[in-house]
Amino acid sequence: MIAGVTLALLLSVEVAIRVAGRVGAMWPHGASSGQGVRHPYAGEAWYQRLQEPQEMGHRNYRFDPYRGWWPLPQTARYLNIDSAGVRKSVAFIRGSGRLLRVDMLGSSAMWGYSARDSFTIPSLTAEALHRRGLDDIQIANLGVPGYNQTQETITLLLEIARNRIPDVVVVMDGANDIHLALHLGTTGHAWDEKRDQDLIRAGEGGLAGFLSEIKNLQLVQLTERMLPGPRASEMLPPSGSICAEVASYYGSLARAIGALAKDFGFSVVFLQQPYHETTRKSFTPWEAQFSVSGDYRICAQKIDSVMAPWGAAYVPLYRMFDSDTGTIFVDNMAHITESANQRIAEEIAGLIAPELNHRRSRPTHGVASEIQAPVAHSHP
Repeated sequence: MIAGVTLALLLSVEVAIRVAGRVGAMWPHGASSGQGVRHPYAGEAWYQRLQEPQEMGHRNYRFDPYRGWWPLPQTARYLNIDSAGVRKSVAFIRGSGRLLRVDMLGSSAMWGYSARDSFTIPSLTAEALHRRGLDDIQIANLGVPGYNQTQETITLLLEIARNRIPDVVVVMDGANDIHLALHLGTTGHAWDEKRDQDLIRAGEGGLAGFLSEIKNLQLVQLTERMLPGPRASEMLPPSGSICAEVASYYGSLARAIGALAKDFGFSVVFLQQPYHETTRKSFTPWEAQFSVSGDYRICAQKIDSVMAPWGAAYVPLYRMFDSDTGTIFVDNMAHITESANQRIAEEIAGLIAPELNHRRSRPTHGVASEIQAPVAHSHP
């Protein structure tokens, strides 16, 4: 009897903590913050609709054995994902020329976490190419919320394994790789990997599985944070050494993608994404709510150094909005406004249009030695 009452009480407290935690985590997406500052899309009916359960496709995943998770199909007004788990993009298919394929890899910023289907970076890139007279371009939005550079590289490898060879690959990332390394002390980690590991252990059953689930209780984690002792941030190595490791890891994966580009005859361009932690813009009242650490900028600059030999095939975008006075960042996880997506799409179109025009004049995929556009380096 006493055990039952105690268990019920613990479960009640656990539910209360989880609800409070979720509400607290959601405030950057709402109409206003706790400080009364209005979200940049507070008055937009489409954004309110995008937050509704039927639209929130970034919460619907299936298990993926190589990457951890992959989006499930869905149909909604502003957020549609096809049967392959790829978010739909605008396309201008006229049938007047050879169909060229552009694969766009990244995390939630590329996928379009805070944007409608037609205002994601891939969709806006298709429109920017159309204005340059380039139609019959199949743009695949292969961004996935939460992905890091490792998962993006695996995604490209799987596309190639399935004989879906692109003509051009655009990779935009950096924020997740830097964030996870700074918080965990080393590179190569994925979001929620500890939770996934614990779930696997729990599936094994027995006492070990039960104890792994106990550790995941919010009540237990809250108690651990209240107890005296060193915090995780106090036990991490200096940011300088972590950033050097992040940059080296980033550069090695870029070379791996470059090797694929050389062997399979596609062109590649790397973009380091804009992030509120690395920009030097004057923050609006909304953006000023998000904390800023100089460690992120150190990591970004070290990535710049490692990627410098790539020349025009590497473009750091994190300084793109330095002179902007309007709101660019809608939250503290590198998600940006639709108008900011437009700026990035124009930049991408300018980078890849010459290569697409060059390939349009060729009947089939070439090899890397034949590619002469500046974005076509296989590796430095």
